[in-house]
This record gives sequence, C-alpha cells and structure tokens, in this order.
Amino acid sequence: MKPVSFESIAPDLQAVVVGISTGGPEALNKIIPQIPEHFPIGMAIVQHMPPHFTKSLAERLNSISKIRVKEAEQGMRWNRERY
Repeated sequence: MKPVSFESIAPDLQAVVVGISTGGPEALNKIIPQIPEHFPIGMAIVQHMPPHFTKSLAERLNSISKIRVKEAEQGMRWNRERY
C-alpha cells in the first residue's frame, strides 16, 4: 500500500475520530505526541473505560501533546478548528 500524505486528503476531511478499547491508552501515548501543533481539523477520541478514568487520561495526553487534549463535556460543541 502506498502512503498518502495528510495534506493531500485534509481538504476533504470533516474530522478525525479514533475509537479504542483495550490497549488504547498505550497506543495513544505513542500517537498523540506525533500530532503536529497546528493540526488542521478537529479530532475526537472515544476510549472504552470507566468514566472516572477519562479525565486523568485526557490530562495525561494533554501533558505529552502539542495540541490541546480535553475530556468531552455535556453540551460541548464540535468545531472543525477548535473546541
């Protein structure tokens, strides 16, 4: 399979959505730091885990990320650029 550059497909994307479960936090620890600071579209990560762990996961990912990572909140609006 030939690699595709993000820039070549970005204009057609509305969002990046990642769904993970077992092993997800370990994978996110590797993926999130690789996302560039000026990532051009919104991203949502859905992690299957008990609710009381999601805030600490978001805080840990935010501490290793070039982008802002935040736990979703009731009523939060999606924005292609920023939340």
